[in-house]
Amino acid sequence: MNSPLVSIIMPCYNGEKYIHKLLESILDQDYKSIEFIAINDGSTDRTQAILESYKSKFKSRNIKYTIVYQENGGAPNTVNAGLRRFTGEYLNFVDCDDYFMDDAIKTMVNFLEEHQEIDVVWGASNLIDGISGEILEVWGEVNQPPRKNLFIDMILHRDYIWPNAAKLVRASTFLAVNPERHITEFGPGQNIQLFLPIYYKGNNIGYIDKPLAYITAHNDSDSRKYRSEEETIEYHNLVRDTFIDTLRKINMPTSERDKYISVVNERYQQYQQSNRIFYKINNGDELGRLYEYDKQRFRNNYTSDINAADQTQLAAKLVFSSHSIEKSLSNDSFEVGHGLRVSQLLINILHTYKVKKYNQDHLAYMNTLSVLRAYYERHVDTKYAGEIKAIFGDMLEEILASNSRIGGAEVIPYKQKKHNNTKNFKELAEGRFAVRTYSNTIVDKSDIKEVIEIAMKTPTVCNRQSIKIHTIYKKEIIKKVLDVQGGIAYYDTPPVLLLITSDDRGYVGPNERNQGYIDGGLFAMSVLYALEYKKLAACPLHAMFDDVQDMTIRGMLNLLDSEKLITFISVGHFNEKNNVCKSFRYPVDYVMSEISRIYDFRIETLAESQSAPRIHVKIIDRIRVKLRPRTRILNMLRHIKHKTRLRTRAKHVIASLSNNLDNQKYKHVDGAILTLTGYFNYGNVLQRYALQKFLHRKGFKFVSYVDPYSAPRDIYRIGRKIKLKTPLRAINRFIDNQTPYWYIPKYSELFPESYSFENIINFVNKNIWIKPFDPKDTYKNYIVGSDQVWRNWWDNKEILGYYFLDFIKDREANRIAYAASFGKDKISEVMSSEDLEYVRPLLNGFNKISVREQSGFEIIKNNWGIEKAEVTVDPTLLLEANDYSWLINHSNIRSQKIQPIFTYIIDETEGVSEFIHKVQDDRLQEATKIRAHVGAENDILPPVELWLKGFRDAEIVITNSFHGMLFSIINNTDFIIIGRETGGLSRIKSFLSEYGIDSRFVNETELSIFDIKKLKPVDWNSVNKKLEKHRKDSGDWLISAIIKYKS
Repeated sequence: MNSPLVSIIMPCYNGEKYIHKLLESILDQDYKSIEFIAINDGSTDRTQAILESYKSKFKSRNIKYTIVYQENGGAPNTVNAGLRRFTGEYLNFVDCDDYFMDDAIKTMVNFLEEHQEIDVVWGASNLIDGISGEILEVWGEVNQPPRKNLFIDMILHRDYIWPNAAKLVRASTFLAVNPERHITEFGPGQNIQLFLPIYYKGNNIGYIDKPLAYITAHNDSDSRKYRSEEETIEYHNLVRDTFIDTLRKINMPTSERDKYISVVNERYQQYQQSNRIFYKINNGDELGRLYEYDKQRFRNNYTSDINAADQTQLAAKLVFSSHSIEKSLSNDSFEVGHGLRVSQLLINILHTYKVKKYNQDHLAYMNTLSVLRAYYERHVDTKYAGEIKAIFGDMLEEILASNSRIGGAEVIPYKQKKHNNTKNFKELAEGRFAVRTYSNTIVDKSDIKEVIEIAMKTPTVCNRQSIKIHTIYKKEIIKKVLDVQGGIAYYDTPPVLLLITSDDRGYVGPNERNQGYIDGGLFAMSVLYALEYKKLAACPLHAMFDDVQDMTIRGMLNLLDSEKLITFISVGHFNEKNNVCKSFRYPVDYVMSEISRIYDFRIETLAESQSAPRIHVKIIDRIRVKLRPRTRILNMLRHIKHKTRLRTRAKHVIASLSNNLDNQKYKHVDGAILTLTGYFNYGNVLQRYALQKFLHRKGFKFVSYVDPYSAPRDIYRIGRKIKLKTPLRAINRFIDNQTPYWYIPKYSELFPESYSFENIINFVNKNIWIKPFDPKDTYKNYIVGSDQVWRNWWDNKEILGYYFLDFIKDREANRIAYAASFGKDKISEVMSSEDLEYVRPLLNGFNKISVREQSGFEIIKNNWGIEKAEVTVDPTLLLEANDYSWLINHSNIRSQKIQPIFTYIIDETEGVSEFIHKVQDDRLQEATKIRAHVGAENDILPPVELWLKGFRDAEIVITNSFHGMLFSIINNTDFIIIGRETGGLSRIKSFLSEYGIDSRFVNETELSIFDIKKLKPVDWNSVNKKLEKHRKDSGDWLISAIIKYKS
C-alpha cells in the first residue's frame, strides 16, 4: 500500500511533564512516513531542551523532525506556525500532553486510503487523569455517536470536537477551505476555525471504533480553569466571535449564514445567563454556602481514582461498568466485539479490589464475575474469543469458575405481563424490569394520561406539587433529544419519551434547594409502576448533564430555567419476548440497619465558629480497630518478629545515627533560603551559591531548601551519597560529615537528557549546603529569593504560598525577601486577582522586602500598597571576580583554554549564529561556545567552572542571557548582549542604562545592521564604582534585615 506523508503539528507551551510520552509514542508508530512539527510557544520550562534531545532518535527512525521556537503568542499563533510548514498529504494536530496508540497513524491512514470519499476520520480516545494516569472514560461512539450533520452539531454543542490526536484530515480538503494556511490570531477557538469550514463542506466523516489516543484531563486547563464572572463572559464572547468570524469566511448564502449566526448568538446568551446564576449562587449568601457544603461533602466521598477508592467506591464502579455490559448483552441487535474496552476496565478494577483484599463474596464482585462470564460465553465461537481471553488474563479461570448467574441478560415473555392490571403492588414491583426495545404498536396517548393521573397521588413536600411531565410522541423529535442525552446506545428510537422536571418556584427556602430532586424522583418511580400496571414497557434515562447539554435540552424543548431536569423515561409496548438486564439487587440486610440508640456525637453538628473539637467517624473507626484484641495481638507479634531480625535492628541503629547527625548539623542554623531548585541552569545555581556564600562570610549559616515543587522530581531525587547498609558506612559518614545531595536515579534512563546536567548537579553537591524542605523546621530567619520566585504559578496556590512563606507558623520568625523577581513587568501577567488577594496577608507578614527589578518595586507598591520595599542587586553581584576565580582555580578545568571570543546563547537562532560568525570574521578570532541546552542526546553541559572561566578569560563575550551579561560585567570583560523578546528585555535595558553601557545592547532583529567595530571601550572604572556601591548597599541591607531582628 502507498505510504503518504502524514504531518503531525504539535503546539506546545511548558510541556516538560508530559511531552516525553508523546514523543515516544510517535517513535513507536508502526507507520513511519511522518513529519513531526513541534512549535514551542516560548516555554519557560525545559520543553526546548527535551525537544532538542530527541533529534537523533527521530533521525534514526527516518522521521522528519522540525522544531520551531517562537516568542509566546498564544495557541492560534502557534497553530499558524505549523500550518505554514506542513507538507504531508494528511494532517493531524496533537497537544503536547496527549499521546498516540502505537497503531494510531497507520489505522487512520489505511481507513482514508480505503475510503477515498471520506475527508476526515476520527477514532475513540481514552481520557486519562492528568495526575494519576487512570482512564476516566472512553470518548467515542459509546457516549458520543457519530452525527449526520457535524456542522450543525458544532454550532449547537460544545462537545463537537473529538480529540485532535485521534483525528486525521486530508490536506487537500483542509487547503480547499483554508488556502491561506492561517487562522485568526486572537483568543480561544482555534479548532472552530480549523474544522467548522470542513464540516460545512460535506458530511464525509468516518469513524474508527477503537481507541487511537490518550487524552490528558487537567483541572487547570483553559476550558476548566476558574474564571471570575467578568472573565467568563469575556471568554464566551471571544468564542462566540470566533464562530461568527469563521461563519462569515465560509462561502454560503447570506440568509443561511444569518440563521447560523443567530443560533450562535442565542446559544452564548444562554451561557451568560447560566453563568450569572452560578456567580449569584456563589456570592456568599446562604444558598451559596449550602451549595458549597453539598459540593464539599460530595467531593470528600467521591473519587475517580480506583487506587484511592475504598470498598464501597470500588463496588459502585464494578456495578456501574458491569451494567454497561449487561445493557449490551440485552440488546436484540447485540454486536459481537462491542464492550471490549469496558471489559478491560472491569478487569483493572477487579485486580485493584483483590489487591486491597476486600471481601470477594461481596455481591458487586460476584455480579461482575457473572457478567464477564456471560460476555465471554457470548463470544466463544467468534473472532474476538482470543482477544477477550487476553483481556481477562489471569482472571479468566476465576471468571469461568464462577457459578453465580446473578449478572447478565435474560428474556421476559409478554405472558408474564398480560395480567399486570390485576396484580398487587408487591407483584408489580418484583416483576418490573427496565425494557429498552419495544414493539411497533402505537402507544395510546390516553394510556399515558392515565399513567400520569395514577402517579399524581405521589407525595411532594408539603403538597407543593411542583412536578411537570413533558410528553413526546414524534420519533424525529425523540431521536434528536436522545442524540443530545446520549441515547439508548444501539437501541431503536422508542415510541414515547417522557421528561419529568420539578419547578424550583415551588420551594420556599435555601434548605429546600434539593427538594425538587426528591419530589421528582418519587414521582418518576410512581410513573414507572403505573406504566407497569398499564402493561407498558419502560426504562428511566438519566438527565444529569453538563452545562452545555443542559442548556441544549432546555433550548430544544423550550423548558423554563426554573425547571430541574429529573429523568427521561422511554415508553413502548412489550414485545412477545423482551431481552432485559438481570440487574441484581442487594439483600435487605445490606441496605437496612436499625438505629436503637442516640449516639453522643453532638459535637459533629457544632458550627465552625464554636471551639469544640470535631471528631470524624473515620478516626473513631481507626480507634476501634486498634482496640480489637485480636488485631492488637497480631500487631504485637509482627512487631516482635520484626525487631528480632538482626539486619533490621542494624538498619534501625544506622538510621538513628543518621538522623541524629542531621539533627545536630541543622540544629545550629540561622535560617533557610527559598529559591527555585532543580532546574540546574548556570545562572540559577550561581545565584544560589552566591547568596549562601555571602551570608557565610558574614557569619551566618543558612541552608538552601530543596523545594518540593519546582524540581523535576521524576528525573532527579535528593538523598544520601552513600547507602547506609553497614555500621562501618554509618561511622564513615560521621567522619566525612556527609549531607544530603542531588542524585540521578537509575530509572532516569527513561529521561536521557537528565544526564546532561551531571556537571551542574555535581557543582551544587560540592558547593551548596542543601536540605529537603520540611515545614516542621523552626528557623529564626527565612529568606525568599533570588530568581523568579514570584513568577506566574498558574493559580497553583501550593507553590505560590510556599514562596510567600505560608507554611511558617511562628509569628516571631523573621521573613525576608531578597532580590525576589516577578519575571514580568505587569502584575496581570503574573497573578490573577484571586492570587493577588491570596498573597496580600502573606506579603504584609514580611519583615523586610527587596526585589531585583524596579518594575517589581512598582508592582508591590501599586498592588499591595507597600512602599518600603528596596531594589537590590542579583546575589551573583554580592561576590567579586576573585571569588569566582577561586572556584575556577580549584577545579579540574583550570588549565582548559578559552578562545578570545566566548559565546553563551539560549535557544540559538540562525540569525544569532550568523552574527557570531561575522564577529569571528571581523576579529579573525576563534570562539569557545557553551549552549544553555544540550544539542544531542548524549551531550553533557560543561562544568560550571568552565562556564565561569569563559567570562573571565575571553576578550569579548556574546550572550543573550541576563546572568551572562552580569558575569561579563563582574569580570570587566567586553560583551554584547542580544535582546530576545522572551528574555526579560526590560530588566536588561534598565541595568545597562543604570551603568551607562547601553551601547552593548542589540535587538536580535537588528543584528544584521549592528557594527561591532563602532563600539567604544567600556569605562570600567565608572562601572566598577557603581557596582561596588550597589553591592555594598544591597549587602548591608540584607545583613541589617537579619541583625536587626536578631538584636
